[in-house]
Amino acid sequence: MNVGPPPDDFVALRGNKYTTTIFCIVSGIIKLSRVTELPRDRVVYRGFHGLQIPREFLEEDEYGVSGGVELGMMSTTTDMKVALQYATRGDFPTVFEIACGAVDRGASLSFLSQYPEEEEILYPPLSYLELIKKPRTRELENGMIVRVLPMKINSNMTCSTIEDILGKRKQLFLALINNIVEDIEASLDVMMLSKEVNARLSKSDWDVREENHLKLRDSITDECKRFAQLYAGTTVKEFNDDTFHIKALKQATSLKKMAINKLDFWLKHTSGDACDRLASEDLRKVYQRKIAHLHRMAWAESSADKDREDAAVEACRMLGLWRYTINRWDAPAVVEAIEMGQADLLPLLKLAGHDMKGSFPQDKNYLELAISMGYKRTTQTLIELGVGLVFETIKTRTTALHVACEYGQVEIFNLLVALKGKEIVTWKDDMGQTCAHLACQSGQVQILKALLLAATETGKKEIVWERGYGNATCAHSACEHGHADALKMVLEVGGREIMAVQNGHGQTCMHDACKLGHVDVLKVLLELGEKDIVHIQDDNGRTCLHQACMRGRLEAVKLVIEAGGSQLVMTQSIHGRTCAHEACEHGH
Repeated sequence: MNVGPPPDDFVALRGNKYTTTIFCIVSGIIKLSRVTELPRDRVVYRGFHGLQIPREFLEEDEYGVSGGVELGMMSTTTDMKVALQYATRGDFPTVFEIACGAVDRGASLSFLSQYPEEEEILYPPLSYLELIKKPRTRELENGMIVRVLPMKINSNMTCSTIEDILGKRKQLFLALINNIVEDIEASLDVMMLSKEVNARLSKSDWDVREENHLKLRDSITDECKRFAQLYAGTTVKEFNDDTFHIKALKQATSLKKMAINKLDFWLKHTSGDACDRLASEDLRKVYQRKIAHLHRMAWAESSADKDREDAAVEACRMLGLWRYTINRWDAPAVVEAIEMGQADLLPLLKLAGHDMKGSFPQDKNYLELAISMGYKRTTQTLIELGVGLVFETIKTRTTALHVACEYGQVEIFNLLVALKGKEIVTWKDDMGQTCAHLACQSGQVQILKALLLAATETGKKEIVWERGYGNATCAHSACEHGHADALKMVLEVGGREIMAVQNGHGQTCMHDACKLGHVDVLKVLLELGEKDIVHIQDDNGRTCLHQACMRGRLEAVKLVIEAGGSQLVMTQSIHGRTCAHEACEHGH
C-alpha cells in the first residue's frame, strides 16, 4: 500500500530512521483516538490517484479474506469532497470508503490543522483494510469516473504509548509478583490440609482452639501482599534503573521460598503452641533463623557426616547457591560466592560437595579469580581449603603470586609472602616469567615496589635480570607496555646496564619503546642510559630508529635522531636498508 519516499530521501536521512520520533507520534495517535468523537455516519475517506491496486488486494483468498495492511500512518477525512480533491488530481482516481467503529476510530487532528474546518482522522501504522463490498464507480459533474472501494478498518491498537513502553519493566514485574503471591496462597492452602500439619496440630491444643495456625498462614500471605504493594507504589524511573530492577527480581524470586519456609519452620523446628509467636515474625527473620539452624547442623561435630552434608546442601539451596550450572553462562555456586567476596560460604559449599579446585570461565582458576578481584579473606580461605598456589590455565602453568602481581593486589601479595616466605618472589611460571615481568607488563608500581623490596631483603636483586618469554627481562616488559615508572624502579635495582640487554631477537629496551611509540619511556631511557644504546642493532641489523620508522612513530623518531645523529640515520640493516627505506616501504 505505502509506496514510501524516493531513494534520495533515504540518502538524506543518513541512516537515521527517527525511531523515537515515530514512537512518540504513534503514542499521540493512540491517546487521541480514545477521545475522538466518531463520525456521524461512521465512515471516513481517503483519496488516491495514479494507484494501481494489486489483484490480491481486491480478490478473496482461500480463507475468504481480501484487503491489506497499511504499513505507515494513514491519513483520512470525514469529508468525501476532500477525498475526491486528492483522487482527481491524476489518473486512476480512487477513493477508499472506510467504515470505522468505537475501537477503530483513529485520532482527530482537526485542532492541529492549518486548513480551516479540515476534519482529518489519522490512523496508526499497520492498520488493516478489508474490502467488504464490490468496488463501484461514481461519475462526477465534470464527467470523471472515480472508483470507490467500500472497506472496513481494523485499527492497530496493539501499538504502545510512550508511557506503556517506559513502564514495561514495571508492568511485567508486577504481573510476575502478583502471580507469585497467588501461587504462594495456593501452595499454603494445600500445605494446611497435609498430614504433616495435622500431626503438628495434634500437639498444639491452644493453637487449634484459637485457630492460630490459620493466623500463621494469613501472616504469610499478608506479608507477601504488602511486598507486592510496596513495588506497585515504586516509580517507573526506579524500575528502569538496572541495579534496582535486578535487586527487585531477586527479591521476587526469593519470596515463595521464604514464604513456604516460614510454615515449614513451624512444622520442623518448633514445638508446642508456637503459631501465635511465629506469626508475628517477618519472613526474612524466620528465613535467617532457618539458615542459622542449618549452619549449626553442618558444623556440629556430634552430627553424622551425611546429616552434616545434607544440612550444608539445604543451606546452599536456600542461599540460591546451586550445585550444578544451568548453561555455560551460568557461574557455579563457588564463583558466585567468590565474586561477592563471601569467604564464609566457601567451607559450607565444600561440605555440600562443591569442588574448590574448578575454574570459571575455563581459563580462570577459582583462586586466580579471588586474587584478581582483590578478595584477601576469600583467597586465604581457598588456600586453607586446600587449593594449591600453583595452578594450570589454558595459556600456562602459573602461580598465585604471579596473579597478584599482574593485577596489582598488594594485600594478597603480602598475604602470600607471609604464608610462604619472601623467597617465593623468585617463582617463575612455565614460560620463565617472573612476578617482576607481570608487574612491569601491567604497570603495577606499588606491587613492583613491594616485590623488589622483598627481593632485595633476601639477596635476590638479580630477579630484574631474569629472562622470561622471548628471553626478555622485566625492563623489556615495562618498555614494551609503556610503563615509565615501572622502568625507573627496575633501573634503580638493576642498574642502567640492563637497558642494553638484548632479548631473543637481539632487541633492547630502546627497540621495544620505539616499536610502540612510548615517548615517556624513551625519555627515561635516553636520560639515564648510555648514548650508544641507540646504535645497538638487533639480529636483522635494525636499530631502534628502524623500528620507529617502520611503524610511523614520529615523536620517537625525533627523539632518537637527536640522540644518535646522522650516523644513526645512515645505519643499514643486514639487508642494506636504512631507516628511510623502512619509512618509505611502510608508507610513513
